[in-house]
Amino acid sequence: MASQLRKLNLVTLGDLFRLRLSKGLEKMVVLILIPSTIIWSAAQVRALGQIVTVITPLTFETACVFAAIFVILYTSMGGLLGDVVHDVIQGAILIVGLMMLLIFSINYIGDFQTALAQIPAERWSFVRPGETWLQKMDAWAVPILGSLVAQELISRVLACKTPEISRKASIWAAFLYMGIGLIPAFIALIGNQLPFEVAHKDQFLPTLAQNLFPPALFVVFMGALIAAILSTVDSTLLTISAFTTHNLMGDRYYNLSEKKKLFVSRSVVVATGLVAYFLAHESTGIYDLVILASSFGTSGVLVVTLISVWKPEWAQRVPAWVCLLCGMVAYPLANRMEVQGPFLTSIFVAVVAYAAPFVVKKLFFPKLQLS
Repeated sequence: MASQLRKLNLVTLGDLFRLRLSKGLEKMVVLILIPSTIIWSAAQVRALGQIVTVITPLTFETACVFAAIFVILYTSMGGLLGDVVHDVIQGAILIVGLMMLLIFSINYIGDFQTALAQIPAERWSFVRPGETWLQKMDAWAVPILGSLVAQELISRVLACKTPEISRKASIWAAFLYMGIGLIPAFIALIGNQLPFEVAHKDQFLPTLAQNLFPPALFVVFMGALIAAILSTVDSTLLTISAFTTHNLMGDRYYNLSEKKKLFVSRSVVVATGLVAYFLAHESTGIYDLVILASSFGTSGVLVVTLISVWKPEWAQRVPAWVCLLCGMVAYPLANRMEVQGPFLTSIFVAVVAYAAPFVVKKLFFPKLQLS
């Protein structure tokens, strides 16, 4: 999918909908993606606030305010190139830091065999007690499938020099993501053997590092972690700015003077940053925000995007409208009805919704125009 998107020379995912479908659908998909991107930004602001709470005497409420202000200022003054450079540096530091945190955790317990032997048997199960396989598959599908249409990820793909580089980079990134992701997963498995008090579950990793690392190493690790969060939230806020200026305003934005363009872009960043702060402050945890961000209206966007990329001859305006609208309604409705797999259900509904106009045309209205 990465190389296919790169070949189209897009700026945002909204451009794909304008290219394959219509300007109306371009604006529709952007209006769906902007709220989910703001929610994702809120998750990062909350994460930064939790870290500040661990390393300073500030309360979470105060730390969250400072985190939001810093994020807004950082994003207003930065850009994507700074993100790319910082990602490489802090990514390397975080990878080394996580490896060292794993080693320090195991040494604190005793050795690897002891740590492994003391992991409760139920922790090795993919499903929790009372949880079904469908619920587990749904929980995994949200971040995996939902991320396929995340503009902050797609922007990296579109920024690659060639389609081939974007394809190879995506493959290597996937392997690296899975490999490095196993480290904090294993640390969580042995976490019950580490007698450190955690004020909130979101503070587990920084609290662990604070208790196990020497002060100098802790400062470097936290600095890299904060930089990674800033890079992520910077990307999301810039994404919203790009959606607003490039896709929603279009020519009206590009006809402005450079000074006014900068003012509009920064105004969008400030406004969305404030909304992200409010959501971060009012939420119950980072995980809940991440799940909501990845599932909010995503199913319809995912289905139409995959069809537009791989089967452009099937990309028709009427089915796309029906699919997007049904996808927006399906997930919250399935969640409210306590369906076991609400996200997978919403994807199924979106697929059926996309196919329905073709079936209706075939059976009842052969001359109906769907494009």
